[in-house]
Amino acid sequence: MSNIVDPIQMFCRHIIALVGSYVVPNERDRSLFVTEGVPPSAERIHYVYIGVPVVLNGKWYALTAGHSVISFMKGIRSNQIVSTGGSICDFYGPINSTDLAIPFEIKDYCKYMIDDPGLGLDYAMLELSENHARLLAANKTIPYDTSGSCHETSESEREYCLVLGFPSEDTELVSCKPGRINHISVCPHILPILRLKNDDAVYPRFAGRIHGMGNLKSLVGFSGGPIFGLDEDDEGMTYTIEGIQSRWARSRLMTYGTRMPAILDHFAKTQEKTEEIPTG
Repeated sequence: MSNIVDPIQMFCRHIIALVGSYVVPNERDRSLFVTEGVPPSAERIHYVYIGVPVVLNGKWYALTAGHSVISFMKGIRSNQIVSTGGSICDFYGPINSTDLAIPFEIKDYCKYMIDDPGLGLDYAMLELSENHARLLAANKTIPYDTSGSCHETSESEREYCLVLGFPSEDTELVSCKPGRINHISVCPHILPILRLKNDDAVYPRFAGRIHGMGNLKSLVGFSGGPIFGLDEDDEGMTYTIEGIQSRWARSRLMTYGTRMPAILDHFAKTQEKTEEIPTG
């Protein structure tokens, strides 16, 4: 757990932006784009997903919303869309050694993804390379590390929470030239949440009521963003990551998320099953 000093920048030490672009080819060009690449003149669609770096058993992952990655990967695997590149941006905290993006393609690093409201799970784990981990650590990005004790705090102590995201309405493509590196402007936002009772899914989801949207009209762009639980001890205000944002109900200003204990437990079980598969 960490002492809160500067809200936006301090919380942003725990997030990354997964940025990229793709094209939607017509029937005539689809096979050509897949086999020979996308020509510079093709119109690109850009995306920004928010991710939370996580360390599990010494390995670094990017944790984000499952429904976002599932939609993207379905398009890739069916050749309905063709990726034209991606990167990780990790320079939103107070102290950074560089503002250069790190090359990263979601399609090459997707370890596991699920979106099952009945189970209460909506997350994707993207396994990062040792080089990704080294660069993120060098740029002062702080991962959620399961070797620590921050995730063991009693949930009943964290009634007041915050959710951090990159709202789509404040995301802008600031330069776009065929065949060149494009630049996307994002603006992190934090919204206050009053925690309510978890729902009754197999893995009970985080539920909370948003207390003020500020100038925002929607939570589109918050999916996968961290939900911070606030606490107070003798040293002042502290926080920990409760889970990641999944969905919201506009009319009731309700937000729902997948809780970190559920993610860690379920992902560990999927890896145990994978390791049990005979190799020959």
